[in-house]
Amino acid sequence: MSLFRRKSSSAKDGTYTFLTQSQGEEMRRLCSEVFAQSGRQATVADDHISGGDGYQYGLETVARILKDVPEGEWKSVLNQYFDTRFRGHDLPSLRDLSVEELASRTRAKIIDPATVTPEQAEESFNYVRWIARLPLLMAYDGPETISYLTDSDFERIGDLAWDVARQNLLLEGTGQPQHITSDDGGSMYGIMSESNFQSTWAVYPADLVEALNLDVGEHGMLISAPAATALNFHILGESSTSEDLQFMARMAATQYDRLTHPLSQHVYWWHGTDMEPLTVIEDNTMAFSIPESLAWVLK
Repeated sequence: MSLFRRKSSSAKDGTYTFLTQSQGEEMRRLCSEVFAQSGRQATVADDHISGGDGYQYGLETVARILKDVPEGEWKSVLNQYFDTRFRGHDLPSLRDLSVEELASRTRAKIIDPATVTPEQAEESFNYVRWIARLPLLMAYDGPETISYLTDSDFERIGDLAWDVARQNLLLEGTGQPQHITSDDGGSMYGIMSESNFQSTWAVYPADLVEALNLDVGEHGMLISAPAATALNFHILGESSTSEDLQFMARMAATQYDRLTHPLSQHVYWWHGTDMEPLTVIEDNTMAFSIPESLAWVLK
């Protein structure tokens, strides 16, 4: 069944439709100005900036930050944002860190599937794990920026790399879940935090259940990870209905569109062993694909 269809407008920016065309133009103009004032060359494209320093800077995060900021403050926000990025480039690279330093701040992290395709994974991230079509990588949580480990970084840590990355994630904690309900009877728990690793708990559901002391039965739970800083779940039981699934799907889509680091619009089902997606997107329309074993639970 269909949920919604995205709409477009000629007045919107061609790349980031949550900005107007004039806002998109102003964002790119200010980005060019920030680079120039810092003494850096820059070629500004629709969705990225190619810096004279050899780095490429994506604009999606920038656009998502600015959409919630008064335009009069855009310049100062951009100055702060790119100053952090520039300072991150001046820090030691991962290969310059000792194995102990690298391992101490490396955590597991799921990322937007569009960021690392299977082809790219084979080239630089051969260690990637795909869980319900989500790529799980390892990331070094540095003082200024997050850096993804390449195959050579992974090999330096050795055979226990995944165990180390998982344990470091668990040590960070889950965050505090809040119970949320909809007018049509749907319910779920949501966790929002400032950590860009918050969503990764979605692919460690057994650890999430243990950490929060959740009472999860044989039917498991519904999970969504709409943005890096957001995690939602609904524990399936006798009172669960299709409204719970639809509410989670609407919330995931809304958070995916609005939050700074979008991840996945989909809702997943964890049934104690594997995790599988319950939603698909075709022609910009979200629809459900529900296994029979779950359909009878969602009365």
